[in-house]
Amino acid sequence: MGVLRKLFVIIVFLLLACPAYVEDGTVSSSSKEVQHVSIKRDNVLKKSRDASVEVSSYDYYGNLVGGSGAYIKYKDSYFILTAAHVVSDSSVAMVSYGKEKIIAEVLYCDEVSDIALLSIEGMFTRVALDWKVAPPEIGGRVLYTGFPNMYDNLTIEGYVSGTHSGRLIIHSYAWGGASGSVVLDRRGRIVGVVSAIDIGQGVSGHAQLVEDLVVVVPVSELKIKDLYDSSF
Repeated sequence: MGVLRKLFVIIVFLLLACPAYVEDGTVSSSSKEVQHVSIKRDNVLKKSRDASVEVSSYDYYGNLVGGSGAYIKYKDSYFILTAAHVVSDSSVAMVSYGKEKIIAEVLYCDEVSDIALLSIEGMFTRVALDWKVAPPEIGGRVLYTGFPNMYDNLTIEGYVSGTHSGRLIIHSYAWGGASGSVVLDRRGRIVGVVSAIDIGQGVSGHAQLVEDLVVVVPVSELKIKDLYDSSF
């Protein structure tokens, strides 16, 4: 009976051990996939945060206008990509991050598309995004980093919900000061620029802000090559 009891204990141990081995293998494989996705997301998040800048200018009335933007590189030149309404009344704008402050020339400003490019020599505190543009993907996850409500470097995530009148509508959040923030997809490619918060109508018919519907201008049709060739 002692021998049988020992065999029984060994068999039970093996039966318990085998499923645990298979389960561990499954969890390990899934963990690797999750970890891979997480690493990609973290890389894009870091790129977004490392390239974000504050942009400010003055309007016709002398009022300070503030927004956000991103430091980008095209070929051997550097630019700031932002929204046109952040700099539309000025020929120059202040680009800053922390203690680094640089005067940048407004190279391109299209108020219809609400996209602007500022020419800049370079920045010490920022890491430029390569000019890699992506067409919008409905349902695709996106993120941007900006300076809404005078906060420093907030990263906001969301997804592309649809399009309307040539604009992208993303389900996310935006506040004053986020205009000009550059939206990136899951691969770190530039999708567009934050332009506005949706303004809907409440039950009473009065306008109301819908802060979780963000209007984004796609940059897929911006002819940066033509701008580059004409400027250098």
